[in-house]
Amino acid sequence: MKRNSNYIPVIVRTLLGAIFLISGTNSFMSFLPEEQYSAEGLQFINALKESGYLFALIKSMEILGGSMLIFNLFVPAVITLLAPIIVNIFLFELLLSDSYLIVPTILLACECYLFYEYRKLFSWLFVYQVQTHTNDLHPPELIILDQLKEENPEEYEHLIKARGVNNIIMR
Repeated sequence: MKRNSNYIPVIVRTLLGAIFLISGTNSFMSFLPEEQYSAEGLQFINALKESGYLFALIKSMEILGGSMLIFNLFVPAVITLLAPIIVNIFLFELLLSDSYLIVPTILLACECYLFYEYRKLFSWLFVYQVQTHTNDLHPPELIILDQLKEENPEEYEHLIKARGVNNIIMR
């Protein structure tokens, strides 16, 4: 049973990449039938196309992101960059279209699964970190914590109790 679960991230990643690659290339080559939009949805799509660059930028990001997902290149960065596009696709289909939300739901589910699968690579984003100047000669965390201990002992104690800070102090 363990061997089959190793293929699930590959299948989900490839499915998400294929959807984006096909959708992005379809907007430039038009090999799939044209979608029928509501009046509000058509206005929104036309506004994106008339901007001159935004529609082409979004579709280019879809092609690049889909290709990178299929070839397993920088997957955490790609799913981060595609997340706002997926949210906008979902909201567009929910609010401005008369669709059944099948493809947007698949996109959202694949994106959430990949975020879950790569969650260890994103964990550092949710850890409290002390921001310091990077050109210091001394370990900047120790300098700042020493200064903070002298200037504001109450805040220093709060910072010591914060999760993840002990790793910074131990360096």
